[in-house]
Amino acid sequence: MFTLSNTLNVLNNDIQRMNGELGGYQNCISVVAQQLPLLKTLAQEINDRIPGIEINQKLLYQEYLSLKERVEDVQAASFDGTLTWKIANFLEKRSI
Repeated sequence: MFTLSNTLNVLNNDIQRMNGELGGYQNCISVVAQQLPLLKTLAQEINDRIPGIEINQKLLYQEYLSLKERVEDVQAASFDGTLTWKIANFLEKRSI
């Protein structure tokens, strides 16, 4: 049978357990609160670098297209004395 003193002991134990858990949660919140400004700064630095990366990506793509065209030109080259003319945009020029 539960007595009043047993019930109070159980409640006190529950309160102590909850206070311990609360302290752990408060520590976690404190750590996150300390790291939040750093994370915001890092996120801003990343966002600031995106335009530069996009520009580099466009430049690299243009360089890729140029190299691709050069490779195609070399592949179309003849080494047996036959001369092959490559006319860029032939259909467009032909329709003029």
